[in-house]
Amino acid sequence: MNVIRLYIRRSLRWQPLLLGLGAIGILLSITLMTTLGLAYGQLRQAMIDQAKDIAGTYHAILPNMDEEAVQSMKKDERFEQAGSSLPLGTSSTKEGSMDIVIEGFDDIARHMLGLRLSKGAFPKQSNEIALEQQVIEGMGMSAAIGDNVVLQVDLRGDSSGREGLPPLKKELTFKLSGILENAPGSTWGHYGVGLVTPEAASKLLPVEYQSYSAFLTVKDGFHPLDVIRQVAADNGIEAKKVMYNDRLLQALGYGGSTFSDTGLSWILIGTIILATACLIIYNVFHISIQRRSSQFGILSVLGATKRQIRILVLGEALVLCVAAVPIGWLLGWVIANSLAPQLISLLNPELFGGNAKENISQIVGDGHISLVPFIISGSVALVATGLSVLGPARAASRVMPITAAAGQASIHLTKQKTINRKLPSRFVLLWFARMSVNRNRARTIATMLSIFIGVVVFITVQSFTQSIQSDDGIDQQLSRDYALYIDAKKFPNSGFSDLQVAALAEKVRDLHDMRTVRQQSPRPARDYGIAVPAGVTAEVFGYNEAMLRDLRPFSSGKADWEAIERGDAVAVINPMKMEELGEIPNFKQGDRIKIGDLDFLVGAVVRGHAYQRPSDTLGYDFIMSDQVYKKQYPNSSLQFFDFLIGANSTSDTDSLDRDLQALKREVKGASLVSYKDAQEDMLQARAKVSMLGWIFIGIIIIIAGLNMVNTLYTNIHTRMTEFGMLQAIGMQPKQLRTLIRWEAAMYGIGASIPGAVIGGALSILLRALDGGTIEWNLPVDLMAIAVMSAILLCLIASILPLRKLEGTHIVERLRSID
Repeated sequence: MNVIRLYIRRSLRWQPLLLGLGAIGILLSITLMTTLGLAYGQLRQAMIDQAKDIAGTYHAILPNMDEEAVQSMKKDERFEQAGSSLPLGTSSTKEGSMDIVIEGFDDIARHMLGLRLSKGAFPKQSNEIALEQQVIEGMGMSAAIGDNVVLQVDLRGDSSGREGLPPLKKELTFKLSGILENAPGSTWGHYGVGLVTPEAASKLLPVEYQSYSAFLTVKDGFHPLDVIRQVAADNGIEAKKVMYNDRLLQALGYGGSTFSDTGLSWILIGTIILATACLIIYNVFHISIQRRSSQFGILSVLGATKRQIRILVLGEALVLCVAAVPIGWLLGWVIANSLAPQLISLLNPELFGGNAKENISQIVGDGHISLVPFIISGSVALVATGLSVLGPARAASRVMPITAAAGQASIHLTKQKTINRKLPSRFVLLWFARMSVNRNRARTIATMLSIFIGVVVFITVQSFTQSIQSDDGIDQQLSRDYALYIDAKKFPNSGFSDLQVAALAEKVRDLHDMRTVRQQSPRPARDYGIAVPAGVTAEVFGYNEAMLRDLRPFSSGKADWEAIERGDAVAVINPMKMEELGEIPNFKQGDRIKIGDLDFLVGAVVRGHAYQRPSDTLGYDFIMSDQVYKKQYPNSSLQFFDFLIGANSTSDTDSLDRDLQALKREVKGASLVSYKDAQEDMLQARAKVSMLGWIFIGIIIIIAGLNMVNTLYTNIHTRMTEFGMLQAIGMQPKQLRTLIRWEAAMYGIGASIPGAVIGGALSILLRALDGGTIEWNLPVDLMAIAVMSAILLCLIASILPLRKLEGTHIVERLRSID
């Protein structure tokens, strides 16, 4: 064993290229697998924490229950937590701009919803209430603890789920005990929360109107959906009435969520990285074995067995792997802690009312490090390295002793077809290069693997970084600086006038773009001559040119946007399929629809709006140009507008904020959103993620380039006599250089084209797993760049071996032992 250890140590010292490329390949696999494991774990935890922050920690809410059933659930051992609430009723802020949901939550339910105090205390007496900050502002009252708050409350009535009860309204007076922080869920849902004690709700609400809700969190080890469905069925609650916390369940990976699909994309990219490392290691050792075939022949002559030679090669790989594991772990941990905050920032809970920075610092800086990614990456690297070197080790053990005596590697000759036709002289070098490439298929495959890997990884990693950065809904919002909108469903008669919007636009310097939307209230789809079941609605929208332009990426198939802009056609969003409504027909491009007195062609079928709507009736949406809409509905107003200010604008943002707030207060039901801070955070996060992706691609390209140089260098070294003979029979140095460049180009073409096809297919698969709403087309541009770069890399890689060849005289080549 001492002899084997000595040989391994000296062998690695004598082969700096093997040492460098082999160590990089192993280090690459360990580092990136550790990075992916840690970053994925942190991202998953971030998604779960942000889901809890936005929607609460409960898994589901079971409504319309009596108090006895709720108490029995609190004793059920399948639930980690079980809270309850007694809804009291609803009220509204000044001028009805916001609904206020008033409920009596127990301590557990309040904690599960994440209700937090800004100041004051939670209600303890039956006459106390705590209101959200946005409710206080909407009511136009001073926020003084202890003040009386008078609310016109619409008690549950028939909305409690108990039929036959008449509506019941009361004027109730409460003492303000505390002010709650605005909850992300209520901010996004455009409603406010009023918190009272369960005893107060029970006292104020007649017994026949009382209907409890159970907030349930299932214990680990049970499937949440199965448990909730079983409990709902046992208590006679219809499945469609169960309110699931979809955001949290999706983050946990239940119910075929988008996060589960994203997890598959991470597994796929990890598999590609592992395969990349294995192929690099195999290629490096395969070339090394070819160059050292005479050494292994000498070892055989000296009495080394095949098993001992295999141990020598596997030992070299093992030494490199053991040395690379701790370094790879350290680098993976550093990169993951740099990458995870950027990935978490892409979730950007600030868009939903959460706080991204607190989330990131809490998750990344909590000091908890899972050992699972380290154990898996180290174990997989050891196994993968052993499997990768197994083939070259067997090849080394099969080198015949005669090889050492002859001083050359054994050559496997294959029968070639006899060519009876004459080739034009200008094609002779090309033909000879092709024959040289095909002569030794094992050498050719080993040569092309690095380029193939580089192309696949370039396209796949670029697509992966783009897929984890893209979120169609968030991208829509972040494309603008400010947005003002009205929920047309809640406030059908409210809107912004053209004069108001024009006056505001005049105050904005360097206005880059403005998008506007007009909208009619939902009407039965049958009013438009559509044969559908009762309950299916239809809405008509008017988009200006900027909004129509942004709608185009959402279309499927060919679309006639010119006809839509002229006013001869409309774009249609078909409704979602709902089993309870039966068969609902879908419009196709080329169909016709009558809206009012006008007959329109369906010029495009789109999958969604070009902006985020506050509510959706899930019916048909007909989108026409703003000019035609105004002719069809002369007295219409705007329900939505947003704008983008030029990057170098000199506008006074403080003054603009005041003007926007004034317009919001002036128009009933108006809401204002500013995306300035979110834009900057998102752009920075995406830039850093993209940079890390390019760093990884750069590492792969460097390895591929070094591997290519090593391969061509070995190729030329083992063919010195052949080149000497070619020159002896008349081949000029220029022709010899051209021959080698043709070989290099063939390696590049033969490896890059299949690599581009595989990389393109994997990019589409990654996008499909990620579940994006906008179609992901074949990345032709990335594929073209990858192919051209691979060919160029091969030509550049041939420069150093050519210099080696030119530095030897023809006599030395003829004397050279192949």
